[in-house]
Amino acid sequence: MDPCQIVKRKLYCSYRLEHLVAKLLLTYAEKLKDSPKEREARAILAAIAIESSKHAELIDMIARLYNLYEEVDDCSQVIGMPWLVLQEFFEEVSSGRHIDLKKFIEKQIWLENAVGEETYHKLLLPLLSLKEELRNCADPSTLSSIELLFKKIALYEKWHEEMLKKIDGAIATSI
Repeated sequence: MDPCQIVKRKLYCSYRLEHLVAKLLLTYAEKLKDSPKEREARAILAAIAIESSKHAELIDMIARLYNLYEEVDDCSQVIGMPWLVLQEFFEEVSSGRHIDLKKFIEKQIWLENAVGEETYHKLLLPLLSLKEELRNCADPSTLSSIELLFKKIALYEKWHEEMLKKIDGAIATSI
């Protein structure tokens, strides 16, 4: 497969991944009770969901603006394990099955790490740095701008993980 097509598919699936993370967080946050611990968790999950939605919109806008957009039916073929775990977890949460807060947060920490490290640092960013191989799909300046955007998003993924660990720590001290 040509490198431009790979970038287009990775951008599209990154958009879908961020969108699904946001839906997962909001779906779970809505199920939380009104205790002080769960209220704090709800606020943090909603904040992360808002950021993930913004990331999705940014990725979609950039990909469409620079014609680096190719829809894919099965993002697990593009992103791998993080996509499969996220999709399965979303289905579990959406089904109405009870998942306690600690288990949810632990799984979400894994997902945020996987999104930041596996999806952005190991898949997309190295690919975007191949300016010569990608010259047919975008000029080096455009690719540098997109690369910078994803580096910033990856930093936010780290912040998401830190905030989730804060919730996890609060849960541990209240048990």
